[in-house]
Amino acid sequence: MRYDETNDCFLIDDPWGATYPVVWPAGTIAAATGNGVVLSDGRTVKTGDHVSGGGGYLRVAPEWAIPAECSNLSDGEIAVFNAASPLDI
Repeated sequence: MRYDETNDCFLIDDPWGATYPVVWPAGTIAAATGNGVVLSDGRTVKTGDHVSGGGGYLRVAPEWAIPAECSNLSDGEIAVFNAASPLDI
């Protein structure tokens, strides 16, 4: 995971070079240090961490007011982690 400070976006990259803004499961909050997020189970995901889990990709960036600059895709696709699936960090 990485953070785009200019556009205020957390991003994940897939193995094929696409970059996705990420929407975290409900209950996730910003880390106090500003360099990550704290999941609802208390674990922290920091910039530079590899994170994977269940979820999917949705083409809703414009509707959810996610800046186009947060992605290298032109279709508005974002990554959404499923709240019911555990995340591997």
